[in-house]
Amino acid sequence: MSSRIHSRYTRSVTDLPWHGVTVKLELRTRRFRCENSLCTKRIFCERLPRAVANYAGKTVQLNIALD
Repeated sequence: MSSRIHSRYTRSVTDLPWHGVTVKLELRTRRFRCENSLCTKRIFCERLPRAVANYAGKTVQLNIALD
């Protein structure tokens, strides 16, 4: 794992509704630069596995509620 931050970006995900109102979360996440010369992926994004699955637009809780 790298600690060298390349940049930051905002990730939008939908969460469970609150009192009938749609909830959109704006998560500020980091992109890291890999310092290993053998690594094929030079830049990778921060993962948030407890909150959002990889490449998902919905929170884990919302996905569970929809299943």
